[in-house]
Amino acid sequence: MIFAIPQTYMAEIHRCAHLALLEWGTNRPFDTMIRDICLESAISYIFVSFRLIADCLYDKKTNYFYRGEDKIFATQAMLYKFWPFQTGWGLIKEHAHFKRLNTENNTVKEFLKIISETGSSLGEK
Repeated sequence: MIFAIPQTYMAEIHRCAHLALLEWGTNRPFDTMIRDICLESAISYIFVSFRLIADCLYDKKTNYFYRGEDKIFATQAMLYKFWPFQTGWGLIKEHAHFKRLNTENNTVKEFLKIISETGSSLGEK
């Protein structure tokens, strides 16, 4: 993937990533369920960061931002690679916002098929 990230996007990506790290790194001596609720803001900041990055995909052939059909799951694909060593295996797809994908779309169906076939290589059960 190639990206053309305007300065305004970069500033917001940095801001959201910083806030995600701040939230994720906060000590919360609660039970697991409450701690997970407290981490929802960090997970959202991470999603926004990657969504902004995905919006900046670049197409060298057209010298413009990429608009290919597979862009619709680019955010989830990047998040799927990000989350494995940040959280438990059972939460990767949830944190990557797979529920936002339109599973009726054939390109998305193919992506999900590949993920389900290769998930075990990432340690996913």
